[in-house]
Amino acid sequence: INLKIRNFIKNLLSLLDRGRIYSFINERGFDAIHLNAPVLYPLIRPDMPFTVHMRDVMLMEQAGAVRKILQAKGIIFIDPGTMEPFKGTELRNGIVLNNPFDMTMLEKGYDEKAILDEYGIDQDSIMFSCIGRIKESKGVKFIVESFLRNKNERSVLLVFGHGDPGSGYEQ
Repeated sequence: INLKIRNFIKNLLSLLDRGRIYSFINERGFDAIHLNAPVLYPLIRPDMPFTVHMRDVMLMEQAGAVRKILQAKGIIFIDPGTMEPFKGTELRNGIVLNNPFDMTMLEKGYDEKAILDEYGIDQDSIMFSCIGRIKESKGVKFIVESFLRNKNERSVLLVFGHGDPGSGYEQ
């Protein structure tokens, strides 16, 4: 996840009333709560039934995040690359999925300027992205329509993925 987006989400989480979130969870007695991205790690408490879906390669300078994620009841890694920072640690419940994409390339970094140039995006743009399978049930239409209501001319929406043939999402 882009550092700007990660910081935005972290700041958003700090504005939330975590006490209300934890009360909501306790009142309903959930057996499991799936956190779909590691950026939500600030919510994790060892007494809550959180499972984290590790989709991103975390770097060791994020050691505080790694320690917090280790408090989750379970961790789902999308490939061995996302598990790398956790090697040598005892996991409560961990599983590595067979991801068809090699995420280890992200550990080496990437040339952000080259990517921006490839898509004709200014360095000072505010970027939003939707990456994955593009189909109606994923809410892509909602994302695009919501973005189009955005009045900030520096904003850019990037949508990457494949749509079902004939769905109207191919372009």
